[in-house]
Parts: sequence; structure tokens; C-alpha cells
Amino acid sequence: MANTFTENLTINNQVSINDLNIQPMDWTAVRNTVTTNLDLANIQLMANIGSSSNNSAPADTVTLSKQVQSIKSAVNSATANELSPEDLNMYLSFVRTNGNLLRSLPAALQNNKAIVLEAVKNNGLALQYSSADLRKDREVVTAAINNAPSSLQYASEDLKKDKALVLKAVEMNGLALYFADDTLKNNLEVAGKAIAQNADALKYAGPNVLADSTIIGPALLERKFVAIRC
Repeated sequence: MANTFTENLTINNQVSINDLNIQPMDWTAVRNTVTTNLDLANIQLMANIGSSSNNSAPADTVTLSKQVQSIKSAVNSATANELSPEDLNMYLSFVRTNGNLLRSLPAALQNNKAIVLEAVKNNGLALQYSSADLRKDREVVTAAINNAPSSLQYASEDLKKDKALVLKAVEMNGLALYFADDTLKNNLEVAGKAIAQNADALKYAGPNVLADSTIIGPALLERKFVAIRC
């Protein structure tokens, strides 16, 4: 039955979730045929949508992408844990090229640390497509911040309280202070580093920081200078 299904698989309005009655024992036989082909189809669709000059896409393209995602969900409901070395390398090559492709992968792969690490190294903001568990992973979040400091916004609440991690983010982009926990917005060292990097981070600083003239004085002077220069 699996062979008949995979040989006749078409992605159109005639395919429904009910057509995908795949049992776990059939997974080895259909994995490469179904999962790989659907991943490739959806990645191509998402790439087409992302490359659209007006950030939109024809309705039929969006609809087709949703259908592919629905079929993927049904296939992955059979089993989501088996991943061959060949499959892993394929997914790694996808996200190394474009980290945002992580969003089109099934949830099981968004929880695969190796895949997510490569995705956020390419595009730190791809952290938003990773699993909740990996947003708690310091190594993953650090890699994301190294690429895009504003990816701090997608980190777990606990990591937004991590002083060393937040310092790394604000030293690269002071405006990342906005995404830090309130306790660190009120921390003289953290907020001071953020404001030193970008005086506009002053608006995100806590009351303790705003009361410290050694920090806000130079920041206000810099903002005044920039305003006069403009």
C-alpha cells in the first residue's frame, strides 16, 4: 500500500489528510520518497514567497504551501524521530544556505539542535522558528545573538535574565536592551554598555540607570550632537 501511495502522490486539491494513512512500520519505505520530496517542494515554495519583491505571493502558491505543510504534518505523525545521516546532511545544507528555511521544516526538526544551530549561524532571527526547548539552550541562543543581536527577543525568559548573554547582545547592538529582562535594563553595567553602543538605548533603561549622571550625561550629549549635526 505504501508503494502505491508514494508512486501516485500528487500535491493538489485532491490530496487530503485522510489519504495519508501511514503506519509507523511503513516509515522506512516511504520516508525518502514522501518526506524528502515534500520538504523540497515546500522549501522551494517558501523561497519563492520570500523572494517576491512586494513580500507577497500569488494565492495559489500560498495555498499550495499550506497543503504541503498539512501533508507533512500527517506524514510526521507516523514517526518524527527517525533521521538518517543522509537526511540530516540534506537538512543541514538547506539551513546553511538560508537559515529562515527552518520555518518550513517539521516541528521535530525545529527541535534538532544540530539543524537549529546551523540555521541561526546563517540567520540569527531564525531562532524564532526553533522549538521552545532550544530557545532555552544557551549555546543555540549565543550563536543566534552572534549573528543577530536582536534575536535576544526570541530567547527564553530565563536567558533574557542572563547577564553575560545580554551583555554580548547590547555590546553589538545597544537597542537589543529592549528585549532584556527588566532587572538588566536597570543594571548599570548592562544598560551602560547598551547606551555606550547606541545612545538611543537610553529610552529602554531602568530608573536606576536614568538616575546615574555618569551614564545619561554622555548619552544626552551624544544625542544632542547628532540632532544638531542632522
